[in-house]
Amino acid sequence: MKVFISVNPNARSDTSNIGPEVAEAIAALKLIRPEYAEWFTARLREVWDAGSPGYKIARHGTPLSKEQKTELGLKGQSVSQEAWDALTDKGRIDAVESCNDMFRRIRSNHSRRMRLAGIARLADRRSWIRHMVLPSCAAAARITGIVLPISEMILFPLPTCNRAYCNCSWQQLSDRDLARLKIKP
Repeated sequence: MKVFISVNPNARSDTSNIGPEVAEAIAALKLIRPEYAEWFTARLREVWDAGSPGYKIARHGTPLSKEQKTELGLKGQSVSQEAWDALTDKGRIDAVESCNDMFRRIRSNHSRRMRLAGIARLADRRSWIRHMVLPSCAAAARITGIVLPISEMILFPLPTCNRAYCNCSWQQLSDRDLARLKIKP
């Protein structure tokens, strides 16, 4: 039996516990300064279900003046003083895209964690899962197609993932899948 977790696209997402994903994205992408994690988390919660999240986060707060933009070499970037302060040098190269990359990674990791929690609750601990992803980072490419008992599930993203956000996921295998793979539950 396959288990599919459906999500209502009109439902407001629960962002009360996105701290682990924010910390992971800050450490992995190095686009936001760690001391601004709380500020960034608050902005994420405001834009979680809205369109153009990177743009909205980058513009939240006091806009930089024309003089400041000229001095910083920002042509056409709409960015607030607060966002500029939160961004690392790497993140300042493109403020909006950096905020988008952070948002995508955090949202995909949070959604994955919620889905996996649902699968773990619904699935029999003797159930089996298969790693599914295309395309993947080099670390995940080595495990693509691997079949594991659900009790041995690896959490994504892998520590060496170099993507802005991770596409990896697990597919619960049906009895027919297991028979075809010659795995005895």
